[in-house]
Amino acid sequence: MSSSDWGSSTGGGAAGRVWAALDLLDPALDSAWVTPKGSLDAGEVGSLIAQVRARKARLEALELALVRQAEACDIGKLTGAPNATVYLRTAQRMSQHESSAAVGLARDLDNEARLTGEALAAGVVSVRQAQVIADAIKKLPEYVGLDERHRAEEFLIETARFANPDELRVLGEKLLERIAPEEYDRRMREELERKDRKAEQKRSLRYVPNGIPQSESVHITLPAWEMELLRKIIEPLAEPVKGAEPDRRPIDQRRGDAFAEALGLLAAAATAPVRGGRPPQVAVTIPLEAMLKGTGAGTIDDTATIETAITRHRLTRGRDTPTAITRAAPTSEHRPRTPYRNGPGGRRSTRGGCGGAWGCHRSH
Repeated sequence: MSSSDWGSSTGGGAAGRVWAALDLLDPALDSAWVTPKGSLDAGEVGSLIAQVRARKARLEALELALVRQAEACDIGKLTGAPNATVYLRTAQRMSQHESSAAVGLARDLDNEARLTGEALAAGVVSVRQAQVIADAIKKLPEYVGLDERHRAEEFLIETARFANPDELRVLGEKLLERIAPEEYDRRMREELERKDRKAEQKRSLRYVPNGIPQSESVHITLPAWEMELLRKIIEPLAEPVKGAEPDRRPIDQRRGDAFAEALGLLAAAATAPVRGGRPPQVAVTIPLEAMLKGTGAGTIDDTATIETAITRHRLTRGRDTPTAITRAAPTSEHRPRTPYRNGPGGRRSTRGGCGGAWGCHRSH
């Protein structure tokens, strides 16, 4: 059916004029359908592809114009659909994404990106390029003037002659960076935060049977920055062991052994005094005679010395340092296995030591 036949079949009018004005039928394209494929050389095929894409862009421009008109005249009432998007999805059998994209792009080409709509109708840009250009213009902040918006849109349309949609998207981001750097930085931060939140929501740890006796596998998913932290913990521990015999363990086994070692360190850290709300504590060792005389020196970890007068003051009167734990021993050979700790109510208690035989109890 020709365009004139289609127009007459619909009674002429606006619809027939739109179809005729589109001028879809092109002699070169029409002859391509009957020309044997073997008789077309590469140059002719490339030219025909370009012509087909141009005609396709003009068809899509017409479709988007009709979609915009359909939304304006509330076409959904024909089928009881609440809006044009649902109408396209039901009556025209479009997918949800396709119908939403068509309605959104039709609005953009009629408002923010009219120059892009004209370029699409002329076959200069494809519908995907038009989407990218319209998105780039919409992202410009409100304080960017109309003239500057038009120059940016013209630049992207001209660039579309040589750039695909992916390249255009990058140029659109660079355009925003040059015209509105503050807005570009803000959106980049929001995008990074969104990606971070998404990565955190994907954290997982699954225990998976592996069929090996007394063994089980673990699948861990972590954000990239946390995985890098895990790498920094594991890789130094996975270094080959230096010795007389070369370490022949495969790298995967060395990493597994390193992970087991890290688990051991983590379990040991869980029992440290700083866990469970306990503050850091210091153990001071001092002979009983020196403590009673108030002269001499005590030791911390058998290395650092501390004046006996200070130690005695804190043992007998000064509760100004509740984080300190003190112990007194008559000789360095006879010490409790664990230091005295402040018990409930400030009382001194022993655990694993020599009980009341210790002289420091006399000063409490």
